[in-house]
Amino acid sequence: MLGKLCSPKTVPTLVLATRWVPEYLDWDENRALAVKAIWALGAIPGPEAREALNALRDEENEIIRENAVNQLARRGEL
Repeated sequence: MLGKLCSPKTVPTLVLATRWVPEYLDWDENRALAVKAIWALGAIPGPEAREALNALRDEENEIIRENAVNQLARRGEL
């Protein structure tokens, strides 16, 4: 579902989704919502998504960092 948000206008919201952990997902150590948001960012063309993914490479959470790097690599932007 998040992968259908392919507009650069959605980048700020998707970045927020990488950091937001709703109470009902507090148990999820795999950060599924964050990973899906990062995949959606990877599908958005343009500099906004690239900049967001580059910023996510500095996140404290290893899962977020790794997925951001994977998306940048998939896009050929590493």
